[in-house]
Amino acid sequence: NYFVQECYWGEFSRSITLPVPVKEDEIEAVLKDGVLTISFTKVKQDTVKKIQIQ
Repeated sequence: NYFVQECYWGEFSRSITLPVPVKEDEIEAVLKDGVLTISFTKVKQDTVKKIQIQ
């Protein structure tokens, strides 16, 4: 079972766009047995905005 399987020789890079903001100082990346795992925490956003009506 693979999410993404790629095979490259030499240097390469990949960029991804996340659909939500994340805490940049809490990003962790671990390379183990050829698998890169990236973990991050989403920024908590208020889903409801209160607007005062006069």
